[in-house]
Amino acid sequence: MAKSSASYTTSVPGVTGYDTARSGRLYMAQWVQPLANGYKKHCKKRGFATIRDAAAYKRKMEEANDRGVGIDPAASRITISQLSEEWLDMRKSVVKTRTWESEESHHRVHIVPYWGDTTIGSIRFSAIQAWVAELTGEGLAPKTVHNVYADFAALIRYALRDRLITVNPCDGIKLPKIPPREMVCLTPEELGRLADASGYYKPYILTLGTCGLRDGEARALRVRNIDFDKRRIAVESTFERTNTEGWIENPPKTWERRDVAVPAVTIDALRELCADKAPDDFVFRQPNGEMMPQQKRAHVAKKEGAFQWFGRAIVDSGVPSLRIHDLRHTTASIAISAGANVKAVQKLLGHKDAKETLNTYASLFERDLDEVADRMNAAMTTPPTPAPSRESMRKE
Repeated sequence: MAKSSASYTTSVPGVTGYDTARSGRLYMAQWVQPLANGYKKHCKKRGFATIRDAAAYKRKMEEANDRGVGIDPAASRITISQLSEEWLDMRKSVVKTRTWESEESHHRVHIVPYWGDTTIGSIRFSAIQAWVAELTGEGLAPKTVHNVYADFAALIRYALRDRLITVNPCDGIKLPKIPPREMVCLTPEELGRLADASGYYKPYILTLGTCGLRDGEARALRVRNIDFDKRRIAVESTFERTNTEGWIENPPKTWERRDVAVPAVTIDALRELCADKAPDDFVFRQPNGEMMPQQKRAHVAKKEGAFQWFGRAIVDSGVPSLRIHDLRHTTASIAISAGANVKAVQKLLGHKDAKETLNTYASLFERDLDEVADRMNAAMTTPPTPAPSRESMRKE
């Protein structure tokens, strides 16, 4: 667009006029943009037909600055590929290895191939919604779509906090519904049968099924973490299997140490298992002292002493098919049936808050509502004990 060198002041500060050969007089808005590094940048935008339009745009940008959402126009031209590399480098030092590996995989397989050359400032809500639909159409499980999208949304929030963009295009995105996963909870009698069928690993099954430890937490349990007299287990760490480093020991999932009460039947089994172990020895290992392989219910061993013993124990005990993690649900089920409230179950399982406990085990608490109602009814209908008469009180 051809422009004359002359500019004209207007009655509005920050708005100037200029003449063009094709469109006549137009107006330009100018404002100061604070940058994230503490410096300021003088910005301008040309092409407004009226003083009012230029002034409105200038006011909009200044209001964005006041809210702390102003951006450097050049910054919004950073590509997702560049931002992904920066994000993953930062995340590597603040999350556990297994978490980082999962995020890196999502970026490498799903996010960067699709969005890599797209600038952060050009991403629109409709494009994200279309991408989610494409992931679903490719046959990814709804849970996987949720996980991939969560990592992408975290990248967008990172850009928002770094003032690369002014609005979050992820707001309002619709995700596929995750079908409820079947939760298998054994009864106390079934848990006992499974433990008996597990032979050498009976204490392991009882610990997961009555104390609610995660598999990784049980693997990290040392003899010194068990107080046999007080019947307490101190959960201080967990083992996680990574693709790059094998098994590594980390703090528990919520990064908080917790103490767990242990039923007598479980503490007796643990006492026998740990009789010849030193305080720093791991409690649960194979008979040869090596780390237990991860157990899968579909692997049914055909002989005694096989690495995959869990599937055989399920078959031999006749209990419903379940995962190792379902033993943690079994703990919750038994505790709730025994009258434990939400806060007690939360502390037992090491959940971050009671909301997580309720969301996971709402159906188990609802199952006991009938029993609560029956006990309340019994309390209300039981004839009250008659108060002693004055005559009887005088005789006493």
